[in-house]
Amino acid sequence: MCIRDRISTVAEYFSKNKGLLGGALALVATGVGYMVSFPPFNIPESAFVFLIPFLIWLRSRPSYRTVAWVSFASAFVAWVVLIFWLRHVTLFGVFGLSGFVAFHFMLFALGASWLSRRFVNSDPWMGVAFSLGVSSWWVLVEFFRTWVLTGFPWLPLSSSQWDRPIMLQGAEFLGAWGVSFVLVLLNAGLASYAVRIYQYASTRRKSSVSYTHL
Repeated sequence: MCIRDRISTVAEYFSKNKGLLGGALALVATGVGYMVSFPPFNIPESAFVFLIPFLIWLRSRPSYRTVAWVSFASAFVAWVVLIFWLRHVTLFGVFGLSGFVAFHFMLFALGASWLSRRFVNSDPWMGVAFSLGVSSWWVLVEFFRTWVLTGFPWLPLSSSQWDRPIMLQGAEFLGAWGVSFVLVLLNAGLASYAVRIYQYASTRRKSSVSYTHL
């Protein structure tokens, strides 16, 4: 096979699987962003933006199966890293609990995908409904993960702000769930705003091209 044929084969593969590959890149970015917001990495500001790549990718309407597999794999790897210290107690526990938490992130991802299909359209106000829905769904899934079936209340999103007093002040009135809600709301709002800017720029560019051809 000549070099040209090899390049064509690779290009065809990427063209056919761009949704899956885009999702993998988005979920890797989201998984890494979530992971580094906690100790020992201690970059709590990452919690302000970690969901943005994933939420933007959802606008491409990937299949639910793709969302499920990619989100589970990304969360599983992130949680193996976060609780790898548990290997001193039980290596099985590391992978078992990582799978348990990854399953809950998969539930969140599927719900966010449904919300994206349901609420995101040409009306900019639907972005507000989407952001509120995604934030509420995150808190509900996190609560379910923490308490149901004995639960695993390790590292809820709000705990990433443990050394940021300005964020913890809100917990006095909203509780830990409220802090998680605000963090996801910020992510969803920024993602919606980024998409609106892209759509506006694309419309302006098309209008300019049409005007040029007149």
